[in-house]
Amino acid sequence: MLLLAVTIALTTGALAGGAFDGNWSGTIGRGSGGGSCKALIVNFAVAGNQVSGSVKHSSSVADVSGTVADDGSFKGKAGTAHVDGKFAGDGFTGTYHSGECGDRDFTMSKGG
Repeated sequence: MLLLAVTIALTTGALAGGAFDGNWSGTIGRGSGGGSCKALIVNFAVAGNQVSGSVKHSSSVADVSGTVADDGSFKGKAGTAHVDGKFAGDGFTGTYHSGECGDRDFTMSKGG
């Protein structure tokens, strides 16, 4: 009986959602790199402390992956670019760090 209770408790904890779980979307502006830098569409799916998603523009897609800390801070990658930021409530503020277009600040909203 004790083993069953421990198993249920561990399973329930493993399935518990994180504070920022859900779908997030936004747009990253062109940046300072000139004509070759395009606006990007960014979509995150958060489950627990794991983030997956994509950054897209008209001719390519980069997969996003990373982790969310308990305080909402995020560190991850989108292809070869680094992405960091902070989830707070139903909003996200971050920076997309790409070599050719420079650092680009962006926001996302939950459920969009």
